[in-house]
Amino acid sequence: MYIESFYGGVRKNFSIEILDGTITIKTDDKIIIKQVRNREIVESYEKTKKYLEKFIEGKYYLLKDVKNNRIIQKIYYEGGQRRRKNGLYRIYSIRINNNWITIYIYTKNSRIYREMGYYDNKVKAYDVKKEDKEIKIYDENGKLWIYITANKNNKIKLSDNSIFKYVKRETDILNYCCERNYSIVIYDKDGKVKYQGEYNNNHRNGRWIVKYKEKYYVNDLEIPKKYYYASSEELDPKKILKIRNIELRTYLINKIGLENLIKKLNGKTIDILPDGSQELIALDVEGAIDDNQDKVIKILKLRDPSTGIYYCLRVPPNMTDCEKARRWTLYDEQGELNLVKET
Repeated sequence: MYIESFYGGVRKNFSIEILDGTITIKTDDKIIIKQVRNREIVESYEKTKKYLEKFIEGKYYLLKDVKNNRIIQKIYYEGGQRRRKNGLYRIYSIRINNNWITIYIYTKNSRIYREMGYYDNKVKAYDVKKEDKEIKIYDENGKLWIYITANKNNKIKLSDNSIFKYVKRETDILNYCCERNYSIVIYDKDGKVKYQGEYNNNHRNGRWIVKYKEKYYVNDLEIPKKYYYASSEELDPKKILKIRNIELRTYLINKIGLENLIKKLNGKTIDILPDGSQELIALDVEGAIDDNQDKVIKILKLRDPSTGIYYCLRVPPNMTDCEKARRWTLYDEQGELNLVKET
């Protein structure tokens, strides 16, 4: 270890190598003590009026809020190991809904296998083990607050960090990750369901309760109930085209299906290739959308040469043939690209 000075002036700075010994530095509001052995710091102690930070090689690291007598973080080590092999590995505190929870993380064979949380009044917030399929979280009075269930073949995910590391308030818990697929219920102080729903691939899907109100989602997109349950035959394309929410409008158009959309809007073929691989279609939507929008929507229907699946792309209303429309989708309206073969 070296001690070096800076800004001392010409020939006044110094550099001292410490092989073994103790270094003590004191200021008006801080004390620092470092123990050195074979040029390495083996023990460190730093204290201010607010915080205490301590490290002992091969044993633990501690950061403590001295003013409130609270452990912010404590990590236990073993010689040559990143984490303790067996037993209590980490302690730290988080604050949720104006309540402090102290988290205890345990290892088994150097792997995280258990996590527990306690409120300041000693009430247990939760206790979860690796491979568990559910978590029950209780409030500071011992009442069930949150119930999380892993779906399908998923299991509770444990790591070096608390399962609620990024949780600051109740609604943040809805961002909790449980191997992507899980169900969650959050109760209020009176035991009423405040939030309830299911996540698939970290997206809200299906029927949800959000702040006591019923809502419906598809991949995190909120869908009005009447549209959520409507069949494709029940949907009116002209009404859907008036919807200003682009994501909702796109979802409903996809739900109708482009083939049905073309049929319901009396789609007319403007141009078609002899082999049927491309077709330019015009949809009469006058009266279905705002005056400042196009009265005709044109769709280029393309067949994927490798899969045989048809795709529909919207093109400008001034397109008159398939080739021109196709080149527009490739940003080649001037015909500068020499298309030899499509794959």
